[in-house]
Amino acid sequence: MISIVNYKVRIIQKIIINIFAVWIVDFILPGTKIDELLDYAMVAFALIIFNSLIKPILNIIAFPINIITLGLFRSVLNWLVILFISWLIPGFEVNGFLWGILFSVLFSFLVSHLEMGEKKGSSPKFSSRSVGGVSRKRR
Repeated sequence: MISIVNYKVRIIQKIIINIFAVWIVDFILPGTKIDELLDYAMVAFALIIFNSLIKPILNIIAFPINIITLGLFRSVLNWLVILFISWLIPGFEVNGFLWGILFSVLFSFLVSHLEMGEKKGSSPKFSSRSVGGVSRKRR
């Protein structure tokens, strides 16, 4: 039962981190526009769904092209995902290819760093002076 509650808390944390990252990227980039707070949540939720379910399938399909272009085609896939989400959500606009690429790069950077900080600070199991959970005295 505790693991189910922990899983739900992780999902809520992931949604909040994604909303915050979308807000920061929208604030930084002048080529993107999100109208309302609900649109931030919808964009964040759509990015979570696309990045976890649809994008791995697109990466498998585009694997040969990624090898030929040395991975540069992945940025085109990121732009296509952002473009589709901007078409899907009426309050989200991206003005061109460059702004879509910058949006996806900044969003990925922020989410990875915010999630990494959340994992580091959540529950430290060992301190620097402990071995196997038992603390050692300095001599």
